[in-house]
Amino acid sequence: MVPKIICCLMFMVQLIHAINFHPLPASFTNTIRVSPSYGVIKFKSLDLSSIGGQVKDMNEIIGIGLKWGAPFDGGAFQYFTLGSSVVSQSGVDIRKTALALDAIQLRWYFSVINDGTGKMSLFSSVGQFSGNYQVSTQSESSGITQIKERLFSGVLVDVGVVFGYEFNPEWDVFLQALYQFSMDETLTNYVGEVSSDPVVDMTGAMIQLGSTLRL
Repeated sequence: MVPKIICCLMFMVQLIHAINFHPLPASFTNTIRVSPSYGVIKFKSLDLSSIGGQVKDMNEIIGIGLKWGAPFDGGAFQYFTLGSSVVSQSGVDIRKTALALDAIQLRWYFSVINDGTGKMSLFSSVGQFSGNYQVSTQSESSGITQIKERLFSGVLVDVGVVFGYEFNPEWDVFLQALYQFSMDETLTNYVGEVSSDPVVDMTGAMIQLGSTLRL
């Protein structure tokens, strides 16, 4: 899985450098920075066991950020996506839980240390998340015997710290850690009816490794 993630990030980097913003002025486009990242998240209490589902404690995430101006200082837009599945045995049946999540946030960095190459900033973000989960039961003789799908959404707020290192004026690498809080969650079926199943709480800790590239 990790080699696939690395290949995906390398492709994103090549795509970013291939973008042509003509006829926008260079004074605007040369301040744009894009930040692909890879990391893991550990949810505090994402439990679907009451409906037969099972979710990994640690999940891989892919993210990308967009900002204008200096890295790790001021405002930025962040997006990350998560997709995972767990397959388990339930008697003679096989049970599969699939989880998909997308989130977009507005983040603000507060620079603490900047000695030219080494950087440290605190940050806070607010945004929204949405996704779906599916719990299905199947057997070799009967096929799929039960399936439950739910849509969820809510608000995310996080606080964290990022450590960056500047290789050159166009390229920084960073390591960041954060803790996010989930609130105002909603859970519905595919026709929009509110569900009484367990609320999907996205509260948890995240760590990411990434690179910031100036276009």
